[in-house]
Amino acid sequence: MSKSLTIIKRVAALILMLSFFLPLSQCSSKYAEQRPGTESAAGTSAQTNNVTTTDISAYSVYPWPSVASIAVLLLFAWPAVLQLGLWLKPSAGTRSWMLLELPLIALTLSFIAFLCGWGQGLRYGAFIASGAAVAYGTATFITLTGLMKAPRGSGQAA
Repeated sequence: MSKSLTIIKRVAALILMLSFFLPLSQCSSKYAEQRPGTESAAGTSAQTNNVTTTDISAYSVYPWPSVASIAVLLLFAWPAVLQLGLWLKPSAGTRSWMLLELPLIALTLSFIAFLCGWGQGLRYGAFIASGAAVAYGTATFITLTGLMKAPRGSGQAA
């Protein structure tokens, strides 16, 4: 069971990192365009309403390079970096590190919800990113629960 949970975590981490570039929400804004040479009854230029639609992704929230954009990147990429490290050195996965993963995944989910709140409509990236984060967190929780039941000396995850 531990092997399948590890695979779930790795796939979810990769999907979460890729969802950094996907649109999470969408917002629309109306702006008035002045038509030159057209006069209305009041003597001002006539206006037409145009609607601009913008997709909001984690990549496009803050200008690059900035501290905020790097922080957002870390929120989406830390599981993939961690899983790469555990793949290279499997003995590094201890209980204490897994206890840190749970608040980090909660922070990632909170930021995804924050970005979705900016827009007027959810896009497919929000569902993909949220699903990947929930899958990663659930697999971590199940693995951690199994490790807590194990004797104190066997705190290594495969």
